[in-house]
This record gives sequence, structure tokens and C-alpha cells, in this order.
Amino acid sequence: MSVKLLLFYFIAFIILYLEPIEVIGGLTFGIIWKLILMVFLLFPIIHAILRDKYIESFVFFAILLAFKILISYTSMDYLITTLTLFTKAMMFPLLYLYFNEKIKNNETLIFMVKHFSILIILSLLPYMFGLLEPFAKGYDLAEFGHVGEYGLIGPFIKPHSASITIAFAMIIVTTHITKRNSLLLNLFYIGLLLLGFYELIETYVRTGIAIYIIVLAYIYLKDISFKKVLLIILTMFMFLAATVYLYQTNEIVQMRIDDKNKYSKGNEGSGGSGRLIFWANAIENWL
Repeated sequence: MSVKLLLFYFIAFIILYLEPIEVIGGLTFGIIWKLILMVFLLFPIIHAILRDKYIESFVFFAILLAFKILISYTSMDYLITTLTLFTKAMMFPLLYLYFNEKIKNNETLIFMVKHFSILIILSLLPYMFGLLEPFAKGYDLAEFGHVGEYGLIGPFIKPHSASITIAFAMIIVTTHITKRNSLLLNLFYIGLLLLGFYELIETYVRTGIAIYIIVLAYIYLKDISFKKVLLIILTMFMFLAATVYLYQTNEIVQMRIDDKNKYSKGNEGSGGSGRLIFWANAIENWL
């Protein structure tokens, strides 16, 4: 591993670690550094747009939507929330335009995305082992009978953000498992996926798991072949075995899968969000 790559991992982890800290009047470090980055990105992007006299329509409407957030009757009353939402909305079109303009080599972008995804999964390890304390609180486990305990959140601000980001990191790692890799490298990627899946479970947020399974199905079912069928069976076996083990050994995981909590009256799904009942009824109605 090169010195540049190690430096990338170190700086990226520090930024992730500091993101939840409130700096000025409720604004977190994560929002402030993104606002500063947006200012620096704007100049080369505006120059490129004026030079080419062209902007893709979906990017134009994405930017328009972001500015629409600033212009509302509640924007001045909730300035911090408005700036946070605006920053999140603007980052996608700005980054798309910047990378499209500045990075002509797709391999460079893929390299960056891959290593950032690896960092995301590994960054939760210090929190899992109690070496670092998170600045934000994860999923509140009080309703499952564990008062004062929270799900894994790591360097993220919200438990759903943690779950969704881990899921997308796992998707990127999954796409890098190919026959061109050495056996050792593929085993490393599989190990990362198992670690990421465990982290997803420990967040106690089901959104990330749903995202990963749906995208995984697309990846495997696209251009289906006998080899992919074997991969589907192997993957299902690995994740099913891990889920069964956690279901048997972790009371909270069991309650989350059954959609129950300590207030449930014995009916499956009566104490959760009701998603499982909704999905079951939707499938039944469709059939």
C-alpha cells in the first residue's frame, strides 16, 4: 500500500470522525466543510458551463431543486436546517459536474470510490471495539428493553445515514469481486462484506439491508448465467447463516426481524413500524 493511499485513508477517516461535531450555531463540521468545498467547486464548474454553453438537463433541474430549498417561507425561521438540506441537495450535481469535467479517466474515479467504500466499512471497527465514542447517538434501543443503549452509528450523524452508507459501500465492494482478482484479494473483499453485513445488523436499521439485497439481486440477475446462480446460492447461504446466528443469539435482532418491541401484545408486527404487514398485504393484493 502506497504512502498516498495511507494518507488518503487517514485524512478521510479524520473528516468522517469530525463530521458530527457542532461548530457554529448548530452547524456541524460536516456541513461547514461541504459548504467550503462547494465554493471551490463552483468556479471551475461555472467556467466549464459558460465555455461549453451546455448543461445536462437532469443536472440543471437538480441544481434548481436545491435552490428551491433556499426560497421558502420557513427558510429564515429554520436557517440551519435550510442550509443543511441545501448543502445535501447541491453536492450531487456539483460533484457530478466536477468529476465529469476534471476526471477524464474512469479508472481514477472507480479507484477513489472503491477505497472510500473500504474506508467506510473499516471506519466502524474502532467504535465496535469501544476504542472511540461516537459524537451522535445511534438507534435508541429503549423500546426493546435496553434503556440507555444505542445501535452502532460510528462516525455518522444519524442511524439511517450509517445504515444506508454502509449498504452502498458494500455494493461497491461487491462489484469488485471478479475472476481477474487474486484469490487473496477476493477473500479480502468477502471478509469486508461479512463485516459490513454485521455492521448493518448492529445499526438495527433495516433500510440498509433492504437496499443492499435489492441492488445485489439486480447485479446477480443481470445477464444471468450458471456461475451467477452458484454465486446467488453461496451469497444467500452466507448471509442467511449470519442472520440465523444473530437471530438466535441477539434478542434485539430477533425483535427487529419480527417487527416487535417490549410493548408488543404478542401479534407479529404489532410493535414495529408496520412495514412487514404493509409489504405482506401489498404482495398479497398484487398476487
